[in-house]
Amino acid sequence: MTSSDQHVHYILLAEFDIDKGASLEYQYPSETGTDEHVLSELMLPDGAHLRAEDWTIFCLNQMIPDPEKEQDIVRDDAEKPLLYVLNLVRTKHDATARRGARVKAMAICTRHQFLHIYKPVLLLAMEKYFENPSREILESLYKAVNSMDLSRMPKLTWHERQILRASDNKTMFEEMFVDEDRSPQHTIPVSTEAEQTVDEEGNKLRRGTYIDLASGQKREILPALGKDRHFFETKIEYEGIKLPIRIPLTVNAEEVGDFSLIKLITTFSPPPPYPGSPNPHHPHLDSSGPHTHPILLLLNALLTQKRIIFLGYGHPSGEVANYVLAACALGSGCGTVLRGFTERAFPYTNLTSVDDLLKCPGFIAGVTNPTYEEHTAWWDVLCNISTGKITVLASIQAHYGETSIRAKFQEYVARIVRLAALYEEEVYHQTKIGWPRSQEKDSTGLLGCGLVFPDESFKQRELAINANRIEGWRRTISYKYFQKDISIWLQNTSLGSLDVYAQMAKLKRLRNLPEPEVMAMYEAFLKDIVTDKQIIEFLSFLPQHQGGLTPLAMGLFHSSASVRHYTVELFRRLENNPTGVKFIQGLSRFQKMTYDRMSRAEISNGSVTAL
Repeated sequence: MTSSDQHVHYILLAEFDIDKGASLEYQYPSETGTDEHVLSELMLPDGAHLRAEDWTIFCLNQMIPDPEKEQDIVRDDAEKPLLYVLNLVRTKHDATARRGARVKAMAICTRHQFLHIYKPVLLLAMEKYFENPSREILESLYKAVNSMDLSRMPKLTWHERQILRASDNKTMFEEMFVDEDRSPQHTIPVSTEAEQTVDEEGNKLRRGTYIDLASGQKREILPALGKDRHFFETKIEYEGIKLPIRIPLTVNAEEVGDFSLIKLITTFSPPPPYPGSPNPHHPHLDSSGPHTHPILLLLNALLTQKRIIFLGYGHPSGEVANYVLAACALGSGCGTVLRGFTERAFPYTNLTSVDDLLKCPGFIAGVTNPTYEEHTAWWDVLCNISTGKITVLASIQAHYGETSIRAKFQEYVARIVRLAALYEEEVYHQTKIGWPRSQEKDSTGLLGCGLVFPDESFKQRELAINANRIEGWRRTISYKYFQKDISIWLQNTSLGSLDVYAQMAKLKRLRNLPEPEVMAMYEAFLKDIVTDKQIIEFLSFLPQHQGGLTPLAMGLFHSSASVRHYTVELFRRLENNPTGVKFIQGLSRFQKMTYDRMSRAEISNGSVTAL
């Protein structure tokens, strides 16, 4: 198995010795290249011996970005890939041991961002290591995790992934889970024998139990008919035990582990009578003045590349790490808008690594040692988990799920970036991060691009409020990355220069749109949204939890017969796509009945355009 095919690159084992302290006992199959003392200290975090079990996450082979250099750092993934480390610390009370307990830590080093899937097998391996502490336990675990079969896992494009994560429909992209001869473009070819084996095992997995990663309890698995296609089901066979594994298919680039944005928000949201924070004013952070909400202040700190520490004195290191990972998702727009946050993340770190930490510009770090709070020269923003004055907002807890909360911040960060492009055009008369205007595509000048505002005064007010935050972001690594990413995006988009985001914003937010503008919009949709690839990219701008096709469905009731006709034609085209038909099914009953009636009428009148 080549390095790029491996799921797990290393298995590590550390122990705490009362005389020697933390020590690294094993690195399998070879040494990681990281200092052994640093590794052992990270694997045995402060206070871990006080708990029976502790999970934490840290990274290996991080390359510290240089904000002064224009070129991206070129990583040799074959030689030293960025690895995420899932670490389990277990404390077992033993009357025969000195101080009455044995403390050991076992870690899996993987490329996978969804590293939490390895929790069940790591628990089993740790139990076996306590029974028989030997290198063979690590070898057996290494072989088991690298034997996990992902050859038939669908390879979703960026746009397909956004559609799936914004949909509650468990059958979305069901067609990608059929045999690979029906969907060759989305699966890696496997042999017939291997395919039969997977089918047999898949049938076995449809019955029986699975391990709930949140609770560690065994639960009954649903019949195959109820499979949730937001996940790919496979298994890890370890020491004769088959562990069903569910791999999330909706993970974006800057999302690592199973963090919770809701927990981040509720922890650092003040009680209603006490809005804002008493921090000294900073132009990059206080975008809403002295009453800037702490979460908005944190978002501004992330966008403007401040040094951020999450301190959780007395808290499990895994809990602290999840705050850091949630913050990375927050700043990046959940991995859909910006990048460069996880490469500056230290989910858990300690005093042995402080020198490396301080070399990294705009780090986001999690610590449990209160010494960090005293060294104010080390950080710009400190988020104290213990004194966060946790107030759970009823609206978040009762009405919104984690997916919805992530989507709201994704939309918020996307809007900030588009506002920054407009700001550059207004102030510097040019921008490299905006949507290009095309006379060829928009000869009427009616479509437009970029942000949409009710009026000019609203636009100028929003630009003025956000000027300092935008100027702060323009000097960051994520800004430089975005300049390059938007250029690549525009070169690869299948929709040309049609700014779907802007058209949807007009339909959602503006009232009384002129009829010629609406007609130009629907004509452009019919002209540019033809192929399956274009349909998928188009639908990715219409998340189902934000109404899906509802803004477009208003065209069914427009006063113009031409707009109504264009809407029916567009919906018929979408209905012929396996993903688009699910969006059509998501229309309200009244909208669906209207569309069906109008579609039948056009067919009977012979006014249907060939698709």
